[in-house]
Amino acid sequence: MQTQTRTPGCQSTNHRECYGEMWQCKRCEKMVCYAEGTDDDLDLCDDCWVQVHLVGRNKPKTSSCPKMQGLIEKLAYKHHCDVKTVGTQLWLALPDSRERLMIAGLSSQRVGLTHCIADTAGYLALDLDLVFVVIDEQFEPVEAVHSLETGQLYHTATGEDANNGAVDLVRFSEYIANLLEAQRWVVDAHQLSGLGTL
Repeated sequence: MQTQTRTPGCQSTNHRECYGEMWQCKRCEKMVCYAEGTDDDLDLCDDCWVQVHLVGRNKPKTSSCPKMQGLIEKLAYKHHCDVKTVGTQLWLALPDSRERLMIAGLSSQRVGLTHCIADTAGYLALDLDLVFVVIDEQFEPVEAVHSLETGQLYHTATGEDANNGAVDLVRFSEYIANLLEAQRWVVDAHQLSGLGTL
């Protein structure tokens, strides 16, 4: 039986066996081990290398998600929060709802959006987690985790199977932005105690 080892703190999504020292991707600032990286662009993790060198070679690439970026920026402005500051977090709730939304500054170039459902005791169940890298002031989605229910709703709406395959992160992010906008998060959400640092 082969054992698989992961180095604590390695954020790679592409391998199970870690080796070597940790290093930081210059594009997304993710910490990874030496199992990541290529000889022709030493400063990029595998995910960023694909985005920079392969994605969109044969067609124009739209990697930003203006609707989601606009939603995050409106919420941040309304609640006087700079989500591009490392460690900042903005916790929001809708009136008479168990839904919670957190926007967080994960690093100087990474912003996260997390949607949760609170139970009667206040414990949170993750519904959705999106991570965006900020490049030239544009939000580009680089990671997504979601519940089966959210994946099913997305499949019903778009025909794209988010639960059983890779999704177009831009299209998925814009779909989520439309849902959050329809729920009036910008208009009706109130801030919970939780604005501060991670």
